[in-house]
Amino acid sequence: MDYSKNYFGKSITELKWEDITSFFQESQPETNNIEFKSFGEQLDKGFDIIYKEVTSFLNSDGGLIIWGAPQEKRSEKKKEKISQGELCPTKSVLEKDRIIQKIISNISPMPQGISVNPLDDGNGNYICVIEIKKSQQAHQYNGTYYIRIDATTKPAPHYIVESLIKQIRYPHIEGYLSFLPIVEPNIEYTAPSYELRGSIYIFNWSPIHNEANIKWKLTTDFGRFNQGGMPKGNVITNRHEELHYGNPIQFPFTIQYSKADFENSTSIISLILYFAGKNAPPKQSEYLINVYNRGYPRIDERKENILLADKELNKEEVLKQWLGDR
Repeated sequence: MDYSKNYFGKSITELKWEDITSFFQESQPETNNIEFKSFGEQLDKGFDIIYKEVTSFLNSDGGLIIWGAPQEKRSEKKKEKISQGELCPTKSVLEKDRIIQKIISNISPMPQGISVNPLDDGNGNYICVIEIKKSQQAHQYNGTYYIRIDATTKPAPHYIVESLIKQIRYPHIEGYLSFLPIVEPNIEYTAPSYELRGSIYIFNWSPIHNEANIKWKLTTDFGRFNQGGMPKGNVITNRHEELHYGNPIQFPFTIQYSKADFENSTSIISLILYFAGKNAPPKQSEYLINVYNRGYPRIDERKENILLADKELNKEEVLKQWLGDR
């Protein structure tokens, strides 16, 4: 579920400071899917709390954290806590990438499906909205599994921990591409060319579930793959027998394109990595690579580890692609 749209009518990336201030003009209670936290003087202690809250949402149904919300107080008529009024921001600059990196580095196994949008009022005040999707894995922070119960975060009882672990029906694998500097090969070709070199990395983040029969396919819409001096067209494939927790498999690749292609193109290469295992469902990671300036390629866009089951398919378009007009 997109909780930002549910509460604000827009995605988390579209949220503005004014959306949050307007939201708290009325009293807002916490629920199993939304949590309010204020900033204190020590930002590191605030992160410790956020790690725990994120873990609980991962292990439950997902949700939204508004970090910098007004101080909570007890409702006069109810026992529930509510937030209303002025925000409680921080003066510390909040950086999206740093926040995400800190979160995923402190929760085990490494989570995905976390979106972060730091907001500022233009006067040196910062808050942060964090959206968490329900995970297919059981996660822990500092050795403890947390869940959401009655709008609060609590350590999960033993029987719930067991059910969380048993819900893992397949290994959690992820695939990434990394890139090396663009080079001009120091060998004879019929036409001068460039090479984009990189590696495929596929990880297994499930501590107790090894994966077998890993298959992958990498496609490019520009240039051609070249392995060992042999042209391979615009698709390369491979497989690996077994994949263990935290120990990735790596496959180097090289894309060759001529100077003429380079000069006449938009210099954008689209790469799509498809991968799956014996038990893990298929996923894909997509990259748009700008190679115009040579040197290190610039990643203009990346969409990593997308479940193919989550991609919307147009049945008629797929049938037409494969069967033509019938």
